[in-house]
Amino acid sequence: MDKHELNIYIGKPGSGEMCFDLVQNMYLLRAEIFNGRNQWGLPLNKGREIDEFDTLNTVYVICEDRYSGQVIGGWRLLPTTQEYMLNSVFPELLPASCNVQASDVWELSRFAVRKGIRNQSPFLASSITREMFAAVRFFADRQQVNRFVTVTSPSLYRLLSNSGLTMPRIDDLEESERRRLGRTSCYIEIDECFESFVSVGERSAYLKYSM
Repeated sequence: MDKHELNIYIGKPGSGEMCFDLVQNMYLLRAEIFNGRNQWGLPLNKGREIDEFDTLNTVYVICEDRYSGQVIGGWRLLPTTQEYMLNSVFPELLPASCNVQASDVWELSRFAVRKGIRNQSPFLASSITREMFAAVRFFADRQQVNRFVTVTSPSLYRLLSNSGLTMPRIDDLEESERRRLGRTSCYIEIDECFESFVSVGERSAYLKYSM
């Protein structure tokens, strides 16, 4: 990795070193990525991308450049034992026969990484991305999580699954319908394949966990 060392925080707003300014800067990053780069047109609140799932009880993974203090990555983790994006925002991706509601299953959403901070390598080679996956693995171990659910684009699903991650589909749509919608739902298993994915390269992040 290059000179940009990282701090990665895992926790709820106001817990431990997960200060409110850090969380607010993550919301700004989400607006920059989702509306600026991806052109999603999401509603903003004073320039920040915040929705009904962003509360004081929400768990985040936030990646910060240690030297500049700039937030360069964020991820949101929601328990499936309460309302989460897949079952309330994207019900078309959750078959009636599939009940995704368990204490050992959490949802990953609102993944954002600022480009141009490190090398310009593809998504899967990004050291920041792998560090954030490693942080999610740490959280899963501490909270006894066995798998995650997520909604993602068909193209990103292919990239991640081709990297070796175990990602069983949840939705039962035809591939043409997934392309039309621009999204698909799947599990991400915490297994040997996940371990192999996060073990590539040397860790260069200081993990700050407060749960």
